[in-house]
Parts: sequence; structure tokens; C-alpha cells
Amino acid sequence: MPEPTATQASRMRSTQNERPRTRPAPRLGSAKRHGIGFEPGRVRSPRVAMRHEIEWAAVRSVESEKGRKDMHSTGSRVDGDYLEVHIDETGDRGTKPSSSPYFFMTACAFRTSDRQLLNTAIQYLNEALKRPLDHVIHAVRHLRDHEKLIEASERLAAIKNLRIFFVIIPKDSILKDTHLRLDTGYMYNFTSHLMLERISWFASSMGLSAQPTFASVRRLPHKNLDNYISLLKGNETKINWDWLKLLVSVIPANERIGLQWADIAGRALLRALVPSAKPPHRIEPIYLKALAPIIWGERPLESHGIYCIERRWHERISWWRELEALVPENNLLG
Repeated sequence: MPEPTATQASRMRSTQNERPRTRPAPRLGSAKRHGIGFEPGRVRSPRVAMRHEIEWAAVRSVESEKGRKDMHSTGSRVDGDYLEVHIDETGDRGTKPSSSPYFFMTACAFRTSDRQLLNTAIQYLNEALKRPLDHVIHAVRHLRDHEKLIEASERLAAIKNLRIFFVIIPKDSILKDTHLRLDTGYMYNFTSHLMLERISWFASSMGLSAQPTFASVRRLPHKNLDNYISLLKGNETKINWDWLKLLVSVIPANERIGLQWADIAGRALLRALVPSAKPPHRIEPIYLKALAPIIWGERPLESHGIYCIERRWHERISWWRELEALVPENNLLG
């Protein structure tokens, strides 16, 4: 075999020294809120490296599903899919003068095949808040400032593959000497009952069974809810049990990302209902309005996406008409 010429040998050495060509790591770039950029970027710190890993994990997850165009678009149904519905409560269950004026639950519903999108989004939020990417977000502690809560609300609203809905108990409307006023456990159970109704209706409209998961609550044994649900099944209710999975789980909030998002949505509703403790002591519906695109928009809205046990409650809420106009009708998951 003839020896290579000097020029050929130089080219061979150059080729051997070249790094293998790989797809450049994505960079967040100008997509401030949630978009994933695909401009080539150089990893300059462990935090940026971790972000690239998160982005590529999301991209690989998205690209593996047919019909998925981008991270936050609604996608085609995946075989074996079902709805995960994560429920968190806001406010205490007491009725003393020092108790919270409201007790309500927030549900965060999404397809189980979209779980990775929620995981990735919460890591982006942690990065924006300058927190470790894997830390659990507690809205009452970590989203006290306006800038942080509006950031979290806008990032939540950017997740199109998700719907939220609320069940509200205004304590000033509870009659004296009733179970709701005398039994704090019953207040939780009754609110859960109303929430399960709406979860079953949403699941029926979607044509997908739903798995409800409640955040665990201090000093409230899990068996209380289990026993109450068993009681509901033996009585006539508006719950469409055919669309609910048999097991209703109760777990700590740090074990499910959806519970963290439900907590954030609950914080947004609380700020729209209860005046701030600091001056100027006013309500702030801006955070709830930011969530309007992902609130379940079945009409009437006051019976589905934002339900309150007090009749015609919405008529005395100053921001209701504006919010209702912002919530899209029939906005089921695509």
C-alpha cells in the first residue's frame, strides 16, 4: 500500500483531532418565560449545564410523542393515557375570628403523559427564583413578593397541557350549628366531595379516567377521607364514579409536582379574595387573571371552573366579569 502524501497525512491528522459533531445544547436565550431556544450555546457553569440537561430531557420526551409540535402545545392522545388530578387546599378549616375567611381547594389536571412537562416547568421556575432546581416550592413562603408570584402565575399559565379549577367555602356564609362550622374535618371532606364532582365531570368531558391525588394535611388522618369517600359511594351524589379511578391517594406535596402548581394557583386565588396584610391592604386579582387561559372554562363558570357554595357569590366579586371574559369556553385539553 503506497505511503500517503504529506497533504493526505495532514488531513488525516486534522480529522482525527476533530471532535465528533453533536447537536448543540439548547440555550434559553430570549425566551424569558418558558420557551426552549435552539441556538447553540456554550455551557459555562454547573447551573447552565443542569438547565441544558432539563431542556433536552423535555425535548426528548416531547419528540417521542406523535403530533407534539412544541413543549407547551396541546398534543395527541397517547394509548393508556389518563388524567392525573392533584388537589391542594388553601386556608385553615377553623371558623374562629382568627381563622382564614376562606377555605378552598385547587385542582391541577393534566394527562399522565405530560407529567415531564410540569416537572421541567417547575425547574425553570426554581431557576428564575434563584433557587436550587430540585427544591420544593411552597407558595406561602417562596412567592410572597409580587414579582415572584406573577412570575410563577405566568409560567403556570404557559403550560397549555393543564387545567385548573377551584371549590370555595366562604366562612361568613356558613350557618351556625352546622357540621361545616362545628367539625373542621367535615369542612375538608365536604369540599373534597364537591371537588370530586367536578373532577368526574371534567374526566367525562375529556373521555379519560382521572386519578385524584390530595395533598396530605397535618392533623387530618388519611382514613378520614377514605371513609368519607366510601360513604359517598353508598349514597346518591353528582359524582360520576365511572370516570374516577378507585384509589384516591393522599400524599405529601413534595412528592408530586402537580401539587406544587396547585399550591401556586391557590395562592393566586387567595390574593384575589383576601386583602394583603401589608399596606395598601387590598386584593390583587392580577395573578388569577394571569391564569385565565388554563382555568376550566365550561359554562356556567361559577358551577365548574370556579365553584362557590354560596349562591350568586360571584355577583358580589368585583373582578368576576372581567375574569370570566378572559377564560376561554370549552377549553378542554386537546
